[in-house]
Amino acid sequence: MKANFIRRIFNNLANSSPWLVFLPFLLLYAFLSQTMSPHDTLILDEGRYWQFAENLLHGHYHGYVVGTEGYQFLWNGPGYPIFLTPFVALGSPLWLVKLMNAGLLYLAVIFLFKMLNLYVSRSKSLFVAGIFAAYFPMYAESLPFIMTEALAIALTTLATFLLCRAFRYKDFRFKTLLLAGFTFAMLALTKVLIGYVLLVMLVLAGASWLLLGKKEKLFQIGKVFAIALVFCMPYLTYTYAITGKAFYWGNAGGLQLYWMSSPHAEELGDWHSPTLNENPLQHKYHDAFFASLEGLGPVERDAAFKKKALENIKQHPKKWLYNWIANWGRTFFSHPLSFLQPSNGLFMYLVPNIFLIVFSVIMGIASFLHPKRFPTELLVMVTFVAVYLFGTSLLASYVRFLFPVIPILLVWIAYGLNRFVTVDFSPKGELHTQVSAPK
Repeated sequence: MKANFIRRIFNNLANSSPWLVFLPFLLLYAFLSQTMSPHDTLILDEGRYWQFAENLLHGHYHGYVVGTEGYQFLWNGPGYPIFLTPFVALGSPLWLVKLMNAGLLYLAVIFLFKMLNLYVSRSKSLFVAGIFAAYFPMYAESLPFIMTEALAIALTTLATFLLCRAFRYKDFRFKTLLLAGFTFAMLALTKVLIGYVLLVMLVLAGASWLLLGKKEKLFQIGKVFAIALVFCMPYLTYTYAITGKAFYWGNAGGLQLYWMSSPHAEELGDWHSPTLNENPLQHKYHDAFFASLEGLGPVERDAAFKKKALENIKQHPKKWLYNWIANWGRTFFSHPLSFLQPSNGLFMYLVPNIFLIVFSVIMGIASFLHPKRFPTELLVMVTFVAVYLFGTSLLASYVRFLFPVIPILLVWIAYGLNRFVTVDFSPKGELHTQVSAPK
C-alpha cells in the first residue's frame, strides 16, 4: 500500500509541468552559485572571458592593433563572451552572472526531460532527468565561476533535443534544421573543439549516406552539421583574416598537446601554466624550451608547441601512450594529476561515473550488435560524443569536459534499458528482471 502511494505521487509529478517539478533544483543551484564562490573579483579564466566581452562591445574580439601581443590571441571562441556582453555592457555585479549559471543548468535539466520523453515514458524521463539534476560532481565546476561549463551543458542538451525532436516528428523543415544548426554552432563557438567534431560528423554523415543507400535521415542530419559550420563561418573568416590560416579555431591547443606529450615521469599529461610555478622540476624540464619562445606571437608560439609535442611523441611513444591513458582517468575521475598524490576526492567522481561507464559500455555493445534497434539520431549523437571524447583525450582533458555530453549518454542509456530490459515486481515482492532477445 505504501509502495502504491509512492508510485501515485511519482506519477503525479511525472505528469506535472517539469518547470515546476524541477524548481527545487533551480533554487538549490541558485544557492550554490552564491555560496560555493565567495570571491567577488574575477579569478582564473574569468578575467579573459570578461575582457573578450568588453572587446566585442568595442567592435573587435581580440587585440585591435596589428603587431600587439593580443592581436592574434585566440585562446577561446567567442561563444561565452557573446553571452557575457549584456552583463558587461550593463556593469552587472558578478553574483548576477553566476546566478545565470543556475538558470542554465536548470534549463539543461528541463530539456533533458523533454528529450527523454521523446523515447521513454514521462515517469522514466522524470527519474533519469532527476538523476542528472542531482549529479553533484558538476556543481563545483559549473555553478560558482564565470566560465563556460554551465552554458556548454545547456547548449549541448538543447542542440541534441532540437535534433532529436526533429527526427522523432519527422520535421525536416528548413527553419527546424536551422535552429538546431544554430545551437550546435553556438556550442562550437563556446567549446572550439566541437568545431572539429562538427566537421568529422559532417564527413561521417556524408559517407554513411553514400554507403548505406542515401537514407533520408542521414541526409537531414548532415544538413544540421553543415548549417552549424556555416553559422561558424563569420568567426572562421575573422581568424583567417588575422592569422592567414584557414579553419583556425584557436591557439590554445598547442600548449595542451605539449603537456600531453611530456616525456618526464613526474608529468602525466595534464595542463600546466606557462609560468611553470607548480613544481620546481618544471623549471628544470622546460625553462630552456620556453625561453626559446620569447618574442614569438600567439600563432607562432602555438605552432612551436605543436612541433615540439610531435617530436616528444616520436621520441617517447610509450610515455605518450601512458599520458593518454591517464587522460581518460582525468576525464572520468579527475585523477591522476601531476605532482599530486591521489586523495579521497577521487570518490566524488568514482561513485557516479563508474555507473555511467558500465551502462555506456553495455549500450555500446548493444548498439554495435543491433544498430537497427536504436533510433538513427541517437546513434549519431552517441558517435558525436565518442568523437568529442576522443578529441579531448588527445589534449589535456579534465572531468569538466565530460559534463556537457552526459545528457546525451543518459538518453541513449535510458532508451536502451527501456527497449531491452523489463523490471517487474511480483505480487510476492520478488524483483524480476528480463532482458528481451534482439530480433
